[in-house]
Amino acid sequence: MREPHFLTLTERLDRLERENRRWRRAGAGVLIVIAAFALMGQAIQGVPKAMEAELFVLRDTGGRVRAALGMEADGSVGLWLLDSAGKTRAGVGVSREGSPVMALADQTGKSRLSLTLTDGPGLSLRDQDRTRISLSVLAEGSGIYVWDQAGRERAVLIVAADGSQVLGFRDKDGKVIWKAP
Repeated sequence: MREPHFLTLTERLDRLERENRRWRRAGAGVLIVIAAFALMGQAIQGVPKAMEAELFVLRDTGGRVRAALGMEADGSVGLWLLDSAGKTRAGVGVSREGSPVMALADQTGKSRLSLTLTDGPGLSLRDQDRTRISLSVLAEGSGIYVWDQAGRERAVLIVAADGSQVLGFRDKDGKVIWKAP
């Protein structure tokens, strides 16, 4: 007679322990949900209206720098975009004198195309070593200049502010081979 009573007590104790575990899990879940809502409320209310720094860096999931916004030692400011190998591929900035500059670079990080605005807009196209084509618009006139691989000016087209034009070509030795006034 004692054994059935002992089995009943054991079964009741097992059932109570299972219920206790379920209540503890449910209570922990409720606490997690309440904590999550509290933290979300803090994040929403705690958004700063301004952030200040000398340099902002954006990293990818692998920890590599992919973009940077900041000041240079010479006083210029810029935004640089980097590829996955860490080479700067594009940038936009303002020089210390206040002139805006945009540049695109090849996979080695060398600037190949730049757009500047100083006295007027200018566009430069470069090979690995030097500028090959330059276009500029200035108060005194607009011009297109073409250089060869050695850096010698080979062709020029200028339209001056007074309407006069110059079109000229040079041979590989720099001798004028054709020029129109």
